[in-house]
Amino acid sequence: MGRKKKGRVQADGSGFGGSLGDLLRAQGLAPDAAPTPTPVDAAPSPAGLSADDLSTLPKLVVRRTRKGRGGRTVTLIEGIEPLPAPEREALAAAARKALGAGARVEGESVAVQGDLRDRLADWLRERGARRVVVA
Repeated sequence: MGRKKKGRVQADGSGFGGSLGDLLRAQGLAPDAAPTPTPVDAAPSPAGLSADDLSTLPKLVVRRTRKGRGGRTVTLIEGIEPLPAPEREALAAAARKALGAGARVEGESVAVQGDLRDRLADWLRERGARRVVVA
């Protein structure tokens, strides 16, 4: 004869154990089916700002830095503060694909791995940036 396991719900529902959802359903407090989340459509960016068309940004600064990175060189794209966060992410993803280098959003700028100032400036101009300053 086996030992009775402690903390399990008995067949009649008495006892303690099981999942919280089972206990709430037994008391009539939880719905039987969880509601399905409704998809949220991407909100249009304010003032028509997008990562595909950079002509609305007044000035972009492309600079090389190694500070705080353990000696690794990265190229920063600054001046993209007006872009919403999802558009900055899209810009970093497009830079990764176009330049074949790692790129990520760091606060109000995009960091691209390596010294790619000239290539990055040309790529930004192709995307419609009016003024690109290479520092």
